[in-house]
Amino acid sequence: MDASTTTFSQLAHDVAVRHVPMAAIDGALASLGGKGEWSVYSMDPDRRSALISHFVRSLRNVGVHTASRVEAALLSAAGCRPVGCRVIVLKDAISLIAVRNQIHQMITSLGAGWSGSMRYQSALSDIARFVIERGGGRIELEDSPGHIIFLVHTAEDIGQVSTQPGSAPPWLAATLNLTKEVRVSRIGSGSIVEIKFPAPKALVA
Repeated sequence: MDASTTTFSQLAHDVAVRHVPMAAIDGALASLGGKGEWSVYSMDPDRRSALISHFVRSLRNVGVHTASRVEAALLSAAGCRPVGCRVIVLKDAISLIAVRNQIHQMITSLGAGWSGSMRYQSALSDIARFVIERGGGRIELEDSPGHIIFLVHTAEDIGQVSTQPGSAPPWLAATLNLTKEVRVSRIGSGSIVEIKFPAPKALVA
């Protein structure tokens, strides 16, 4: 098969059949309509990711853990693993959706399961919501060997922030359940929160 002409339907069948019944695959593809016949590699990675997400959400009678495995396998097969730094501007509620989507894509493409993805999404959503309430800013996400690094830039100086259990602010609590490598520094009139998450064991293996 010529990879350059591979349709999403062909890729989905080839990858997902290792995890779920053919009937579930055909049903999910039917929900995509003509999009299933789009050439996979004629789309940019973000569009491929969106189509994969739609397909996985349309799988019926499939548990969340199995769906996560299908999604991770498809993201890998379609070359959708985020490369380099991703920047998300934080300004409104729509930004929170973008944060969750980008983190989900990054974590899932690395092989994390559903529960792992949700923990990362919750942690960064808390921080993003706080930043928006304090005037906005941006989050930079980058996957590096053995770690996932987030740089959170705030428009306002948030001052000193405790990272000690019991005294940390609520918006940082979920993050500290995942990593203790958090550093807050001032830059100009704003702040930078640097967070280094160790890749979960399931991702490193």
